[in-house]
Amino acid sequence: MHHYKEPPILKGFNFSQGEIEDAIKNKKLLQIGIGTTGLCNYNCLYCFTEAGKAEKQELSNDEIKRVLKDAAKLGAKTWYIAERGEPLMHEGIADIVDYANRLGMWVVVSTNGLLLSDEIAKSWLKKKVSFQVKVHFLNQNRYAQLAGISEAEFADYEGLSLPRGLALLLKNGYQNAKPPRAGIQATILKQNLKELPEILRLGRKLGLCVHFEGLMMEGRAEKRPEIAPSKKEMKLLLGKLSKIDSEEFGMQPECAPTYFGFRKNCEIRLKYNLVIDSNGNAKVCYSNAPELILGMNVREHSLKEIQRKKFELLDKLPKGCVCIRGLK
Repeated sequence: MHHYKEPPILKGFNFSQGEIEDAIKNKKLLQIGIGTTGLCNYNCLYCFTEAGKAEKQELSNDEIKRVLKDAAKLGAKTWYIAERGEPLMHEGIADIVDYANRLGMWVVVSTNGLLLSDEIAKSWLKKKVSFQVKVHFLNQNRYAQLAGISEAEFADYEGLSLPRGLALLLKNGYQNAKPPRAGIQATILKQNLKELPEILRLGRKLGLCVHFEGLMMEGRAEKRPEIAPSKKEMKLLLGKLSKIDSEEFGMQPECAPTYFGFRKNCEIRLKYNLVIDSNGNAKVCYSNAPELILGMNVREHSLKEIQRKKFELLDKLPKGCVCIRGLK
């Protein structure tokens, strides 16, 4: 059992309050999200980006490196690979990660874990890298159904049946770093509302960062309204999760909603984060909601220009999350 006074934040997202305030005050970056590919070996029913195939205009590895270099100059300390697709399917991903590390940046990889191997887990432990592994269900069959695959690969870790990628990270000690370098990521769906409290308990006992995402009603999810939890269900869930943390683990989170894996809430994070999709298009956040698209591409505009436009857009946006159903 790991003991934390507040929910652990994944290494790479653990910016201090001073760093956040300085970045916002001086309109600098702390985090850059750059997509690498639309390729994906899952076919998730809820996927808001409809990932699966690579697109013709995707950024080259050299272009990604240039954006990373410019982001570092603007203050970015972390590259979060989560825009769309499966990062570990991208050819040359290890080389780009090494380049980001040489720039002094930490890398957080959002992955389904299917391509994680013992070799990758061991060798990447030496890099400045953390992993978020998708764990929407602890039931192997339900996991496969949601991911749109014939069979989910699970493995044993100390008597627990877990998605194989997560089990590999745990066996190699990613959870033992402080802050932890492994986390659980799950999208909140009507189908897993009852299971998410158990996923939270699992994460807390293992000392992992737990990152629950609200469902974005875009892409494949838009075609399946039945998978969306209601606003009431979301509130009830967040209440249950908060009660578990308080009564079972003695944790007092410093912000709400509590379960999005970051130090501060979404509105604050938008100010120190910037998203570039795998085609080079700039967005305020990972959603494809029209009001969050900046209408600029890194092939045509400098990151400094894009960052300036982002703050202009943020000043016009109403308060509250515009992309997540149930949290408006």
